[in-house]
Amino acid sequence: MVNYKKFSFSLVVHEQAANDLEQLWRDKPDVAADVGVFLEELRGNQSLLDRLSSNRYFQQEDPSFSVEVWSSQRSKKRNLWRLKRINIGGNVAQYRVIYAFHPQQFRYYVLGVVHRDFNYDQNHPISRRIIAAYDELDIPRY
Repeated sequence: MVNYKKFSFSLVVHEQAANDLEQLWRDKPDVAADVGVFLEELRGNQSLLDRLSSNRYFQQEDPSFSVEVWSSQRSKKRNLWRLKRINIGGNVAQYRVIYAFHPQQFRYYVLGVVHRDFNYDQNHPISRRIIAAYDELDIPRY
């Protein structure tokens, strides 16, 4: 377990992800509400934030979620991840949170909220948007 007295993690919702959430508020307010509450739960819990950079992490208790690295971007040295809610009904399970981790700042940047049908293809407009935001944030490649 990490000693949080040395540092603390933070979570920031990028403007583009905020736009995704605004669109969800118009189209699917139940999903937007759940994602918003979930992000606030994460923001306030150092232990949960620490788990967001643990590939294939699975948390069954509430708030239930799983974490997975975006493998095609990992091979390009980008620190991009996918988070999905599990054990939850309704439309919420149909959406994923895409985020980046800046290890020098101990900061997670939420870069998108996407439907699960999003295929992570590098040439997809959403992928290009997320990758451009990642590069603009000047997150170190590893």
